[in-house]
Amino acid sequence: MILAITTLIFALMAFAPGASPVKTPAINRAAQSSTEDKVQEVATRFTENLISFEHEQIDEFSDRTLADVTQQFETQEQLALPGGSFEEFKDQIERNQSQSTGEVLAASVTSQSGDTATAVVVTRQTSGNRDRPERTRTQVLQLSLLNVSGSWRVDRVGFPTSE
Repeated sequence: MILAITTLIFALMAFAPGASPVKTPAINRAAQSSTEDKVQEVATRFTENLISFEHEQIDEFSDRTLADVTQQFETQEQLALPGGSFEEFKDQIERNQSQSTGEVLAASVTSQSGDTATAVVVTRQTSGNRDRPERTRTQVLQLSLLNVSGSWRVDRVGFPTSE
């Protein structure tokens, strides 16, 4: 019986450091690293979806992008979105017949504490619309994420501030 319990504890320490009942400094670092990996993965996927769109496929764009956000995301002001809201951003894409392809060049978790995290994402985006030829630009976005029922979700998207 003791062997089974010991084996279970060691298995948790090795394969699920966040769930381990024994918290050594190494276990804490591994759990923190695992959390940062999850936050970075969501931040990267969300950002790639946000900066890649085609006006003729606005519903697919919306579904992809909103899959990684909190419930409040659509009703909150989003400083990095033209018009300040996701709904206005979608309307502008359709109205201007816009298209864009983008890629994440780098993403980093800049803070994480409990159920909140902040990530900074560097992007390269090529976009255009019926009134403006395509142009490529690099920009930096700052995402605020929340852990909602065990899943990291983007709550806000803005620009980094210098304080």
